[in-house]
Amino acid sequence: MLKWRATVIWQEHVHAPHVVKIAKLERYRVTFFDPQDTHIDSGLDGMAELWFRDKCHFDTTVGREAALEILADRFNEYADMGKGAWLSVTEHVNVDGHTYRDTTKLVYFVKRRSEIDRSHLDKYRLDVHIANVVAGINSTPSAVRYRLDLVNPKRNMAYDSIGQPAFDSTDARFDDLQCFEPDGFGELVSPLLASRGHELCIVD
Repeated sequence: MLKWRATVIWQEHVHAPHVVKIAKLERYRVTFFDPQDTHIDSGLDGMAELWFRDKCHFDTTVGREAALEILADRFNEYADMGKGAWLSVTEHVNVDGHTYRDTTKLVYFVKRRSEIDRSHLDKYRLDVHIANVVAGINSTPSAVRYRLDLVNPKRNMAYDSIGQPAFDSTDARFDDLQCFEPDGFGELVSPLLASRGHELCIVD
């Protein structure tokens, strides 16, 4: 636990300012997953979300054309980069609300079942599932935000999307949503990789 806390402090106060200085990001958020949470655990320590102006901005700051200076803080020596995945996504803010450092964020990494076509999954989610979750968010006093990131469908990546509901509750669960009805979405996807954490806004 002490090692995890030290890593969080180092990432917030050393790595994040370094990335901000080098990349000049549009927005930048880091979510730290709770290692003591025994009810929902993806096996990941956290997730960084970076917003770029365009592909050129990405390529020349942290991508293939990035200067070696981006590695100067030695983050690659601390993080197991092979454990996670780089994903290019399109963000859908379905319910927008204010969040704070103590706000609980649930993160669901979603992958379709092998027999399900990606276009069918996206259409079903956009036409059916999102409205259902939004109704639940809007009916639940502790629910404050719901974002969905759709992974670029041009490449078959580890995940197809990332769902991110947020709650003003320390022990929030998806089951807390009121007025949410089972809609068959679970039949289209593999078992979800899930985590519970807290989001830090570096650049907003």
